[in-house]
Amino acid sequence: MNHYAFIAYYEYSGSTSSYPLRAEKSVEEITFELRNLPQLIETLLKDPTVEITSSITNERKHAIRIDISTDLDHQAVGDAMKRALQESDLFGKPL
Repeated sequence: MNHYAFIAYYEYSGSTSSYPLRAEKSVEEITFELRNLPQLIETLLKDPTVEITSSITNERKHAIRIDISTDLDHQAVGDAMKRALQESDLFGKPL
């Protein structure tokens, strides 16, 4: 199995040209998106053997660490993570 780790976090820096109506999320909305992110990633990966865990991290405000174990390659995991972050209006970086 391959192992991947990411930090996922919320950051509001205003609207952008690609998302002109972006509004700042409430703490409740941020919490909801972060809690649901592992399940969304699992759905996007479509790997029945995937194992995903998440934990709170103090690296950033409104952030979680996500650990993924899967037989899928780096590209597949990166693509799923990118899509999940975009759909959740979150940001992330690999560890």
